[in-house]
Amino acid sequence: MDHSNVRVVLARHGQTVSNRTGFIMGRSDSPLTAEGIDMVRSMARLVSHHRPAEIFASSLGRAAHTAAMYSQILGIPVHFTPDIVELGCGEWEGKERALVTPGGGPIRSTWLDRPPGGESCLDAEERVGSFIRRIRSVEADHPVLVVSHASVSRVFLKLWLNLEPSEAMLIEFPHEVIYLLDESRGVRNLFAGRGEETGLLRA
Repeated sequence: MDHSNVRVVLARHGQTVSNRTGFIMGRSDSPLTAEGIDMVRSMARLVSHHRPAEIFASSLGRAAHTAAMYSQILGIPVHFTPDIVELGCGEWEGKERALVTPGGGPIRSTWLDRPPGGESCLDAEERVGSFIRRIRSVEADHPVLVVSHASVSRVFLKLWLNLEPSEAMLIEFPHEVIYLLDESRGVRNLFAGRGEETGLLRA
């Protein structure tokens, strides 16, 4: 994909109660914790140095709340889209991860894994690809900030960077990490409280 004129700041929503307690959300939702709200504020201060012009966010509540905070702190508009909502987890949504995955491990171990009634990473490629094509059409002097979720951001990075599925499955996306995608400077990470590091998808 030709994205040489587009720079992206890719962020995950703040920590939620379900994140902290180990319950699976998918398309369901959970409120941000106090720690999650504080982390978003910290990340917004880091992001401000990159001067994003606008925000594109998942329309799910936890991401919408996070994006609204970024919008207020940075003073830029936010556009909500269903194309980057989290991958559906079907029958597993609302259940404790430790009860439905071996040893409380990942929901998806391969690009094709699909929770009962849910989505695989491959399933999400079409809608995420559509979103990427849309932001590629944005002509701006400043980056766009994308606020989404861990699994759908993995799909985003796979498509943006033309990664193999096996490579994309290795990507982690903690709440305190933001990916900076810039054709001229490659992929960089921002870590809350630790400043900036360079390199491909270290998390």
